[in-house]
Amino acid sequence: MNLILSNNHFEGRLPSSIGDMSSLRILDLSSNNFSGELPMEIVANCTLLMALRLSNNHFQGEIFSKHFNLSSLEVLELSNNHFIGSFPVVPLKYLLYIDVSNNHMSGTIPEWIGGNQSLILASTINLSSNFFEGQIPFCLNLQKVLHLLLHGNKLTGSLPKTILNSSWQHP
Repeated sequence: MNLILSNNHFEGRLPSSIGDMSSLRILDLSSNNFSGELPMEIVANCTLLMALRLSNNHFQGEIFSKHFNLSSLEVLELSNNHFIGSFPVVPLKYLLYIDVSNNHMSGTIPEWIGGNQSLILASTINLSSNFFEGQIPFCLNLQKVLHLLLHGNKLTGSLPKTILNSSWQHP
């Protein structure tokens, strides 16, 4: 089941009953005026979710809580909201596209985002314009990454050799 309500003028808080849709595969609420916190039931109960698109709304709060149970997620679009918190420690194994730009997220970039063996590495990783700090993971594998956007954060340290020695070519 897919629920696609993007590009409308919906507003207000989402009902927690959306979390009862356990067979949901795509949830696209992007480009509306939704606000408030994302109901915990969505990230805890919609375990078959493959695409979560919430960009261009007014959502706030933590999305990666201890209840986050979206292990089948392939597309994660959270840009242009007011989300806080950090990435989960547990890897999201199948992510192909990550965009959490223009939020208020913080913490360090987790090692798993750098391409551990079980992760089908994302073609786009956009963590820009947040409050991420620390170093870029040294295991960052750029072989499948087409777009790596990390600008507008508080990152420090040296660049990983995988970036400096990469055979990245401009398309």
